[in-house]
Amino acid sequence: MDHLDPSFEDEITSLLLALDQSDDEGDIENCLVSEADPTNCHDSDSGEEVNDLEDAVDSDNSDAPLSELRTNYYYGKNRYKWTKTPPSTRVRISQHNIISVRTSSSNLSADCEKDPFSIWNKLFDDEMLHQILTWTNAKIYIYKTKFARSNRPELNDLDLVELKAFIGLLFYSAVLKSNHEDTSYLFALDGTGCEIFRCTMSETRFLILLLCLRFDDPNERDEKKKTDKLAAISPIFNKFVSNSQQLYELSECVTVDEMLVKFRGRSHLISYMPKKPGKYGLVIRALCDAKNFYFYNGYVYSGKDSDGIGLTVEEKKFLVPTQCVLRLTKPIQRSNRNVTADNWFSSIELVDELAKRKLTYVGTVKKIKERYLSNFSQISVEK
Repeated sequence: MDHLDPSFEDEITSLLLALDQSDDEGDIENCLVSEADPTNCHDSDSGEEVNDLEDAVDSDNSDAPLSELRTNYYYGKNRYKWTKTPPSTRVRISQHNIISVRTSSSNLSADCEKDPFSIWNKLFDDEMLHQILTWTNAKIYIYKTKFARSNRPELNDLDLVELKAFIGLLFYSAVLKSNHEDTSYLFALDGTGCEIFRCTMSETRFLILLLCLRFDDPNERDEKKKTDKLAAISPIFNKFVSNSQQLYELSECVTVDEMLVKFRGRSHLISYMPKKPGKYGLVIRALCDAKNFYFYNGYVYSGKDSDGIGLTVEEKKFLVPTQCVLRLTKPIQRSNRNVTADNWFSSIELVDELAKRKLTYVGTVKKIKERYLSNFSQISVEK
C-alpha cells in the first residue's frame, strides 16, 4: 500500500465527508447547486453558469483563491445567487438600506403631555368615544323597553365619564388575567373580589353595558356587510389604526406576524389553528415596530380573499402571504425599511415585490421540505 498515490487518501476522505453532508443537504441539492459544480443545474446553460461564476469571483474578491470562493455561494434554478454566510458588517451601508423617506411625523409635539392617560386619549380620541356612546345608548333604549320599570338606575343612559370607567374596568380585568372569570367573583363582597370594580359600578350595570356595547349604526350594517364582513367594528378599528400611525414614527426595522385572540363565541369569523395554545379565535395580522413592538398597521382576518382588500387586480394574483405583507406595508413603501417575518410569509415572490417598493426583507424558511426550496432559501441573502 506504500506505493499508492498520496492524494488517494485525500480523495477518499473528501468522498466520506460528502456522504455525511448528503443526509443534511440532500433536499437542498435538488434545487440549489454550489458554485463548485454549476453544471448540475438542469434548468440553466452550463456555459452561462460558469461565466456567472467567474464574474462573481472577480467582483467579490479577486485576491482570494478560486477554490475558496467557489464554496461561498449557491446558485438556484431560478438563477438567484445565495450566499452561505451573512454579509460583512464592516462596510459602508448600502444605499437601499438608508432610510431617506419618513412615512409620517408624529403628531405629538414637545409640549404635549406624555403620561399614559393622555396618550390613550389620543389613540381612543373623542370621535371614537362619541360614536361608541351614541350607538350604545341606542341599544340601551331598545333594551329597557322590555322591562316594566324602565327608570331603573341600571338602565340609565351612558355618559362619557362612565364609558371611560367601563373601558378602564375591561383593561383592569385583562391586567388581573380575569377576562374569562365569572363577574360574580370580581364583584364579590366576601373579601375575595376586586374593590375597584365595586367602587366603579354595580355588577348588574357592568353586565348591561357589556351586553349593549355597540360600535356602529345597526340600520346600515346589513348593507355594509355585503362588502365588509367586519362592518360592525370596522369604523372604530380603522380609526384606531389611523391614530396609531399618526402618533408614531417607525424605526428602520419592522415585523409582520399574526396572532390568535382566543374566542369561542358564535361568529363566522372564528378560525381554528391547532398549533396555537387557544386553537380557536380571531386572527389579527399586524405590522409592528421591531424595537418596542408598537402596533402600526393591522387588520382582522375575515375569511377568504380578505388579505387582498385594498390591493390592485395584479397584486391579488400573488400568494396569500404575499398579499398580506403588501397590504400591511403600504404605509411604509419607498422608505428603505426592512421587514422581518416568519416562514409562512417568506417567498422569492415577496422579496421581489418588496424590492420594487424599496423595502428589504429578512425571513425564516423551512428546509426540511423540498417543495419550499423551489421558492424559498434557507440561507441568508446578501442585500
